[in-house]
Formats: sequence, structure tokens, C-alpha cells
Amino acid sequence: MAKDHLDLEEIKRRQQQLVEMKKVKQGQIEAPQVDLEAEKIVPHTVKEKRQNFWYHYKWVTIGSILGAALLIFFIADMATKDKYDITIMAFNQYQGYLDTDIQAKTFEQFADDTDENGEVNVLINGAQTYSSGGTSSGVTINPQVAQVASTKLFAGMQTFEGFIFLMDGSTYESLITDSETGEKADIFLDLSQYSGQNAAFQGDKLYLKDTQLAKDWGFKEVPDDLFLCLRDFDKYDAGKETNRVKKLRAQYAQEKEVFDKIIESVLKNPAPAENTSDISGK
Repeated sequence: MAKDHLDLEEIKRRQQQLVEMKKVKQGQIEAPQVDLEAEKIVPHTVKEKRQNFWYHYKWVTIGSILGAALLIFFIADMATKDKYDITIMAFNQYQGYLDTDIQAKTFEQFADDTDENGEVNVLINGAQTYSSGGTSSGVTINPQVAQVASTKLFAGMQTFEGFIFLMDGSTYESLITDSETGEKADIFLDLSQYSGQNAAFQGDKLYLKDTQLAKDWGFKEVPDDLFLCLRDFDKYDAGKETNRVKKLRAQYAQEKEVFDKIIESVLKNPAPAENTSDISGK
């Protein structure tokens, strides 16, 4: 009977609550005031406090940890990232077959430790380019791949990432020729003063056919139309002598010294005239 008595009491209590709720809805009585502060569950133990904190600040905590981790990563990356003393702009139809690490090593002998970090680092920034017929080394390539290479080349020209260019005839022509007018720009250093001493020098090009530099890159036979050019900053209309222009002028002077050393090494080893031909016609 005790159980039945308790059940009846519970039923009466619930009925009373329903009556009061109806009166509240009808506006006959005011809703009971709830003391929110009294209703709060206040954690007391260490475990409860930890669980409460994690519930309210979980995503803030995760975000803070990830942000700190990224910050540490970027700082470490900047601190350990290789700093290059010179950048060689290597854009030609043979570049995809060459080991850029080996190429960089062969240029190190001509470069200086400009940042004084105790070592000479050379960056080969380039891509395999294509001829006007849409081929590279005789192989037809994807137009999107060709576009990426072209964009990378012209972006490097805009930012003056490097002044020494390793090109072939087709890439050279596309670089100096205005696509709308057909006019050819004179942007590279004239090397004709050396032509009488060595047949590798023609116009503004230093052909690499019979140089040890190119042979060290792994060619069975160095292509006839692979050459180096130095972009002549003095031919560039830089405008006002801003800080950026001063830095570029200093960069050009440093890279010209490297190019002069390459010239000197080639002059010591004359190339037969019949083995070198100016494919571009300039």
C-alpha cells in the first residue's frame, strides 16, 4: 500500500504542475522566478574543474595549440631554410632531364659566400620549356605544363630572381620577342668582344657545347643550342633610384662577377668554331 500511496502523491503533484503551467500560459499567474546562480553546478574537485574547463574552452584550447604549433614551425623553417647566394634561371627544353643538384654544384665554384654563412649555396630555378611547335626535346607535351613553365619564366623576369639565364634558342626567342609587334628586345649583355678569342661566344650568348661546365651535368653530348646569357640591368629602365633598385643593382653586380668567372674559365679552354652554331639567329 505504501507504494500505491507514493504513486498517488506523485500523480497529484504532476497534476498540480500542469494546472499551474496552464495558468501561466493564460496569464492568470506569473511564472516562478528561477535563481540561475543557485541552479549553477559549481565544480569542486580537480577532476570536475578540468572537465568543466574542457567543456567550455575545448575549441579555443585546440585552436591555440594549433596556432602555436604553426608559429613554431614557421620560425623553425625560416631559421633552417637554405639561403642561396645566387639563383640560376634555367629554362630550356633539356632542363627536365637534368639533375638540378648536380647543376648547382657545378656553379658553386664560380660563386661567393655573399651572405657569409660559411658555405656557398646555388639555387637552380627553372623548368623544361617547349618549342613553338609544342614540343620539348622532340616530345609533344601537355599545353598546361608548357603554360606553367612560361608563367614561371616571366614571373622570374618580373621579380629579377636571377640575372644568369640558361636557355635554348626557342626559349630565348620567346623571351625577347614581343608577341604582338614581333619586335625583339635587347636585354642581355653583349659578349661579342670575346668572339675573336673563343667561338663559344656569339652575340649575347655563351654556348656550352664544348665547355666542361655543361659536360658535368651528365649529357652524353651537350646540345648545340644550349647557352648562358646575363641579363643586363643597365639596359633596364629602373626609374628612380629606390631602395629596391639599389638592391637589384647590387645583386646584378654580384651575379656579373660570377658570370665573368664563367667567361674566364671558358676562355682558358677554347671551343672549336665548327661545333657551335647560333640557332636563334642573333
